[in-house]
This record gives sequence, structure tokens and C-alpha cells, in this order.
Amino acid sequence: MIKVKNFSEIIEKVKIIDVNITVNELDNSLLSNKVFRVGTNHKPKGKNGWIKSFKNSTNIVIIIGNYENDSTLRFILNYGNSFERYTNRPLAQNFENSNQVNFKQLYSSLKVLNINNHPYFVNKNLDYIYHHDDIRLTRFGQLAIPIYNGISSDICGIQYINVDGTKRFHPQSILKRSVYFVNHESSIQDDSVAIIGEGYATVITAFQALILHNPNINVIAIVAFSANNLINVIDLISTNNILLLVDNDCQSKINVGLNTSQRILSKYKTFKNISLVIPNLPTNESCDINDYYRYYHRISDNGFSKVYQLIMNVMSGQQ
Repeated sequence: MIKVKNFSEIIEKVKIIDVNITVNELDNSLLSNKVFRVGTNHKPKGKNGWIKSFKNSTNIVIIIGNYENDSTLRFILNYGNSFERYTNRPLAQNFENSNQVNFKQLYSSLKVLNINNHPYFVNKNLDYIYHHDDIRLTRFGQLAIPIYNGISSDICGIQYINVDGTKRFHPQSILKRSVYFVNHESSIQDDSVAIIGEGYATVITAFQALILHNPNINVIAIVAFSANNLINVIDLISTNNILLLVDNDCQSKINVGLNTSQRILSKYKTFKNISLVIPNLPTNESCDINDYYRYYHRISDNGFSKVYQLIMNVMSGQQ
């Protein structure tokens, strides 16, 4: 818990976890008594940053996090001698204990429906392929992807995807070392090829391209949910054969996807066979594997073939 004297100190200190906040947003978080979503340095107009604030007569506790890098900071503004609320436990501890999310129960309450016609899949040109029935639908029409704790079956979070493609994580979701397996029926073997990427659409696009052209390939497809969690997922799995699906943020000031992947490659190059699958469009736009697939799907209807060719070129050392 970081003791601060005013909001200005908080605004300055949260820069270390790449969260952008204003005094008004801190005020609004106190008034709303809910998790308040804010932008990050990577996506200023997004909602991957969050604030949760609460107060009593003497203290204000503010918890600020960034889902992109799975980081959290806790601040307290102390207006008196008291640091307790209702019981002898610290204020922040009371808050956390009283608001623990039962993700298994929450997930079980979501709708099991045919999700193929969801606007997100239609926009991604993924509406005609198989999606596992553990992807659910909320009453607001959001896709809900369960986040699993490592290779166990324990659900430790949920990612929501809106109709317009914007994403958010349920508060208290645990991202570090957490995954979603696109092909549940496969088990990780030492000789498996693991394809790992940040987003669901990215990973299932690559997976679909591989099994369409090589149905017998021994592949496991894993969603890591964030660039910073990629390295944790690699530590988690036993196979040494890894295809890392890079989000090529070439139009951003900092190419987070490429930089993160290159750091991972450098760390593991002596004892894991990691190859980077980097999509590049003729238009030089930022893109991921799904963007790459949709570009060629629009102009020649051979999007999956182009993705397969890209992956095969990487595996054979031609890229």
C-alpha cells in the first residue's frame, strides 16, 4: 500500500504501470463505487486500465490496475489515525475479502447459445468455423471467454468481447500464467507444436489455417490474452516447438507486440525452438494474423491459404 497526500501523486506514480488517469476520473471512481475503466499508454482510448476506489470517514483507498501487463498499485490517502473499517482488519483487506469473485459460478450463469452469428465473428470472417461451446454469451450480447488457471480446469477470470470488438476483463480476473485453449480435445505433448498469441481471433485463425491444410498436424492453440503473459505461457507448457503469433503494431510509436516477442526469442533461443510469425500487409498497416487473413480473404478469397503459407515459411526458415 502506497501512502500519498493527494491525487496528483497517484497520477504520477501510476505512470510506472502505463495507466493514464485524470483527477476527474479519480473523482468519478469514488462517486460510482464501481470499477471505473480508463485508458493506458498503449491504448489511450481503450479501457484496459481500471480504478476501484472506496472511502470511509478517515481514509480513501484507491486500487489501480492495467490488464495489459497484469499490474496493480494500491494507494491510501490517510485523513486521520484510523486505518480500520467495521473489523480489526485493514481497510483494503476488507474490500478485497468482501468482493472476491466466484468465477466458476459466474461463468455457469452465462448463456450457452450458437455464437457463430455473433457480430464479432462475422466482422472477423470467423462466423462459419467451429468455436468451442465453452464460449458463452452475456445478457448484454457480449461474448464471454473463460480464462483458465494454467493448464488446469479452474476458471480464474473472464474476457468479454463486445459487438464492436472492444474487450475487457472481469474485475479480479487473473491473467498471469492464465490461458484459453482453442482446441480442448488436444493435450500438450513434448513433440506438439504450440501456437500462442494474444487474442482469440488471432489464435483461432492460425489454428484453422493449419488444420484445413494439414488435418493430422499435432498442434495445440493457446490464447495468452496479453503480450506480457506470453512469456508466462511459454514457461507453462512442456513442448519446445513454439510458433509465436506476433501482433505487428508497426504504425504505433512503440511496436509492443514485436518488441515483446523479440525479447522472448532472445531469452529462450538456446533451449526452445521458438519461431516468430510476423504478418505484414502490403498497405504497411498494423495488423495481427486475423487482419492478415481478412485482407487476403477480401481480395482473393484465399485468406487461410495465405496464413498457412506464412506459417510454413516461418517453420522452414524462409522468413
